[in-house]
Amino acid sequence: MKFVNRIAEKYNGLDSGSAPGMYGYFLTFAICYIRDFCLDHEYMGESLETTCSWDNVHKLINGVREAFV
Repeated sequence: MKFVNRIAEKYNGLDSGSAPGMYGYFLTFAICYIRDFCLDHEYMGESLETTCSWDNVHKLINGVREAFV
């Protein structure tokens, strides 16, 4: 963990602890229930997870929009 913290510090990252990961883990289960409910009513959706540097975030957003249009 010290290695990860050193890299985060070098790039102005923050150690947010384990809570965000725990919430994400629980959200994974909630999404399954939402998905099943929606499919029962003939609706479907998807989410995307990715990472990029802040200076590329607009390029990423625009690229995703173009890919889905």
